[in-house]
Amino acid sequence: MAGQPRALPADFQVRVGNIPALAGLRPVARAADAANLVRLWLSTPARGRYVLIWLTWLPPDPAGTFQASIYEITLTGQRQPQRGGAAVR
Repeated sequence: MAGQPRALPADFQVRVGNIPALAGLRPVARAADAANLVRLWLSTPARGRYVLIWLTWLPPDPAGTFQASIYEITLTGQRQPQRGGAAVR
């Protein structure tokens, strides 16, 4: 779109886990030089309550500051049946 600033590329990781702390979230995907639309597919399923998008590298903008924007995130997957639960028919 005319007038919009060009998106500067950034590096990031997607981390997933059940503990809301960096040590409890394992990396499941990563992207380098990512800008605009980025789509990632996991080679193995990841399960967890928490998802962290961790920016690991940002280039400086013309003012010498570091910043990035994430406008939309969509996660898709399949819900796993609960263990020990009765089947509903």
